[in-house]
Amino acid sequence: MRATGAAGGESVGLGTVGGRFRITGTVGRGNMGEVHRALDLQAAQDSPRREVAVKTVLRSRTGVSIDASGSDNAIARFRREVRIMRMLSQGHPNLTLLIDGGVDETPGGSGLPYLAMELLDGHPLADLIDEEPQLPVSWVASIGAQIAAGLAAAHTAGVVHRDLKPANVMLTGDGTVKVLDFGMGSVVDDPDQTRLTSTGVGVGSARYMAPEQFRAERVSAAADLYALGCILYELLMGRPPFSARTPFELSEQHQHELPPRLTLVRPDLPAELVRLVDRLLEKDAELRPENAALVREALVPLALAQLRRVPQARRPRVSSCLILAGTRLHWSVGLWLGLVRNHLGARSARRPPEEVHGEKRGAEAEVHACSRPR
Repeated sequence: MRATGAAGGESVGLGTVGGRFRITGTVGRGNMGEVHRALDLQAAQDSPRREVAVKTVLRSRTGVSIDASGSDNAIARFRREVRIMRMLSQGHPNLTLLIDGGVDETPGGSGLPYLAMELLDGHPLADLIDEEPQLPVSWVASIGAQIAAGLAAAHTAGVVHRDLKPANVMLTGDGTVKVLDFGMGSVVDDPDQTRLTSTGVGVGSARYMAPEQFRAERVSAAADLYALGCILYELLMGRPPFSARTPFELSEQHQHELPPRLTLVRPDLPAELVRLVDRLLEKDAELRPENAALVREALVPLALAQLRRVPQARRPRVSSCLILAGTRLHWSVGLWLGLVRNHLGARSARRPPEEVHGEKRGAEAEVHACSRPR
């Protein structure tokens, strides 16, 4: 997503959200709200957190408009969830840092929920997939390990993403992989809503939904692991495990069909990587890996073992503005550095959330951040 201001595309009049964040431009609009660039008026002029992203929440994940005049309980719950999200995101490098959030009740304010978070310098994983099909094993393992680490931290806190896909993963300029839009549905939807069906879900999300989601069964962390398996498969093959024109067709495929074998296209893939992806894509949630931390532990050795095997292929277009100097070698170095940060963050993910964050289990995590164009 690209921010636009008076100099291009849409322009946004200056306004202030929550009495603190002055809107300077629009980054993008999604199904649930709008994302803006803003200045944090409470941050020092030279602070790296001076420029932030602010998301105003207009609709729930189910498409229902947010009632700004809703019950005090709903508003109190939103504020509580934001507080927990902020503490969770500050404790892990693969979750976006949440700076503030609440309901804009300032004079002249919208009365709607908003979230302020770090403004990320990078591009969605979907962009890299479009440009570079069939990525090197070291890249796939490095990206997958960092996604798994972010999931492990959230799952430990009782949070399930429910909509993990390449568009909700960002590759930042220093090699860190960030999981985005984490738990937004839980923040603004009914607190008892743990089922997500294909009704009203676009094809983009349905490509990565677990079989149990299509059956409207209770969604657990295993659904996120299935989605991660879909992402790893796509990174290796250049296409998702299943493709169809409608969510209904995708539902049938995810529940009853097997994807083409990875080794049919890439016979040189490490056997342990193929086995891991196959396990992640099991139809039965009980047969998938026990947790995201184990997935990360399986991927890290694969990443480190092959980081020196950098193919001499063409230089990616997106990567030139994505990772360091823009070469494949620098890409690999950036991902290696990301793995180092990830390893440090994983220690926190293995600790009880009340010990790490001072909050009880049941936290709802992350929100959709946005990219800063270079």
